[in-house]
Amino acid sequence: MKPGISRSSLSIHDILASRNPRKSRCLVLSVRLRYRLAYHGARVLGPNTAGAVTPGECFAGFMPAFNERIFKKGSIGVISRSGSLGVLFCLNVVQAGFGESAFLGIGGDPIIGTTQRDALAALDTFPGTEAIVMVGEIGGSMEEEAAVYAKAMTKPVVAFIAGGAAPEGKKMGHAGAIVMATREPMLPSARRWKPRGSPCSIRPPTWG
Repeated sequence: MKPGISRSSLSIHDILASRNPRKSRCLVLSVRLRYRLAYHGARVLGPNTAGAVTPGECFAGFMPAFNERIFKKGSIGVISRSGSLGVLFCLNVVQAGFGESAFLGIGGDPIIGTTQRDALAALDTFPGTEAIVMVGEIGGSMEEEAAVYAKAMTKPVVAFIAGGAAPEGKKMGHAGAIVMATREPMLPSARRWKPRGSPCSIRPPTWG
């Protein structure tokens, strides 16, 4: 694997497999893979990613990239932990008369190669991106960290955080979506976005 990585010209590597055990050799290799790829200027999406799409150019993963009702060349960057929610929000973007510059499915596992903050930073400098839609979930603090980073951005960002009705301590959906015992189920992540002035919803909105 190491010689292959050092010679690789790929800038994005997708790990589609989900629920990598936290204390397994598989996870250790995944973390090592992430840092080795980063050393060579590459990025890891996942584990548990739906993939990445640049409409009209290329895609990796299992998103319906050739369906123009969902993916259409445009100026909106979309970030999502969830593949199904990513499809929904990309569909809404196109139905509202816009299109996507890129879609990044970062994955739903607890430990991933690209966080919400990392994805915001990538799209902040991605050519043709004028605004960003971030689709988050309960579990962990990624959305809160992304909100802190978003304060320094010049591009507008809107956010949706799924899991508003989940009771504290319940596992919901992805392996990473576990509400921390010391946190409120949803409000901390949403509140972080208010000082930034970015719209943030904890209910499925009608985008556009």
